Amino acid sequence: MFISLDILVLLMEIFEQQLEEAKKAVKTADHLAYITYPIVLDNKLMLLIIENIYSALLKTMDSFLNYDKYYKRIPVVPEKIDEKISVFRSEICKRYNISSDIVLMAKDLKTITETRKNSNMEFFRKNEIVIVAEEFTRVKTLNLKKVKDYINATKLLVNKADSIIKNARRFWR
Repeated sequence: MFISLDILVLLMEIFEQQLEEAKKAVKTADHLAYITYPIVLDNKLMLLIIENIYSALLKTMDSFLNYDKYYKRIPVVPEKIDEKISVFRSEICKRYNISSDIVLMAKDLKTITETRKNSNMEFFRKNEIVIVAEEFTRVKTLNLKKVKDYINATKLLVNKADSIIKNARRFWR
């Protein structure tokens, strides 16, 4: 089967584009956490930072998955987030020596965003955000230290994806 070079370059651009979007989201989260938050001191910013981190993490995972699909290491990129996380853990983490902590962080961020979406209540206590859902059966708390840890871990993952894709880019351009 013959695939034209144009189609191969187009596929290459999909995961490159996803990686660029992830870099942008991480940069936004980093700026909000380290520059804006200390000036404004508004805990609501932490929610925006978490959204950007989660977006960057998902885009990076998609980039890795599409990269491996491109090289036929995985048959298909799953649509559902839980399936993406599962394939990422079983295939990508092993192949590229990525810590399983990233998978735990992805699950935690997914839980936080879902809890917030379905939450009955969220309130601010000192320097924390408390998100309550399902009649106090699920409570999630966020503080700036945890958010900064998420940012740093996501940055490491984005940088790792960037170096892997840059290495492949050498052969294409």
